[in-house]
Amino acid sequence: GDPLFGQIAASPREVLDGFDQTVWLLKPGNDTLDRLAVRFLRTLEKPLESAGLKAQWSVPDDLPAVSLKPEAQRDLLLILRESLHNVLKHAHATQVRFELALAGDDLVMALTDDWCGFDPAAIPVDHPHGLNNLRHRVGKWQGRVEIVSRPGDGTQIKLSVPLKNLSAE
Repeated sequence: GDPLFGQIAASPREVLDGFDQTVWLLKPGNDTLDRLAVRFLRTLEKPLESAGLKAQWSVPDDLPAVSLKPEAQRDLLLILRESLHNVLKHAHATQVRFELALAGDDLVMALTDDWCGFDPAAIPVDHPHGLNNLRHRVGKWQGRVEIVSRPGDGTQIKLSVPLKNLSAE
C-alpha cells in the first residue's frame, strides 16, 4: 500500500483514540487503579491483535480501588502507549507480556517482548523521543525505569512508582 495513505488513515484513528482516552479519564468512577488496569488491557488488546502478536497478561484481581490523580492516570497511559509503540515499531516481536502489580508500596508495570532487543546504552541521553519520554514521565512521579535488553534477546521495559505519589487520596 501507499505509505502516505497509511499515515493519513492512521491520523483520524489516533485522534479518535485520544478523544476516547480523554472521555474515559473524565468519566466519574474511572479514576481508580483497578479501573485503570482494565483500561491498560483495552489499550493493548486491539493493537497487539492487529499486529498478529500473541499477548499475555499478568494483572492481579485484587488491585485496590485507590483514586489516582488525573495527571498520573494520563502519564501512565502515555507510558504504556509509548512502550507499545516501541514494541510495534522496532521489536519485530511475536509475543508481548504485560504485567501490573503492587510490590510493597510501589506500582510496578512491565512490558516485555520476545524478539530483537537493542543496546539501551546506545540511545543518547538527549534523544528527544521514546525511552527518554518514558524516563521523564516516570521521573515526574519519583519513579524508576529499568530497561533490560540485549540485541537478539528481547526487551523488558519496567517501571516502578510509589503508589502514594500517584494517589489522589
